[in-house]
Amino acid sequence: MKTINDLKLDLEKNNDPKKEEAKKNKIETLNELIKDYKRLVDDAKEEIAREDQELVAAILKKADGALQKVAKKNGFTMILKDPNAVGFLDPSVDITNEVLTELNKG
Repeated sequence: MKTINDLKLDLEKNNDPKKEEAKKNKIETLNELIKDYKRLVDDAKEEIAREDQELVAAILKKADGALQKVAKKNGFTMILKDPNAVGFLDPSVDITNEVLTELNKG
């Protein structure tokens, strides 16, 4: 395996101006390809995130109707939808399965 110094010496030995220009062009082309690739990856990530948000919004809209039915049926005055906002939840008041059952009906 070559060390950094070995590679540096190899580059210094090959000081042919014609090879240097070709090397420079290859480096520039490679940098452009890397930039294009990163841009493509970023665009794909943004598109995936946008589609994910749309899917989650559609699911939450549908789930909201089921949640309201279950709340009315059980006489609840408040339901917390954010599990991160709850420090503790007794399993006896967890209505997740009931809401899922309601969602599966429709």
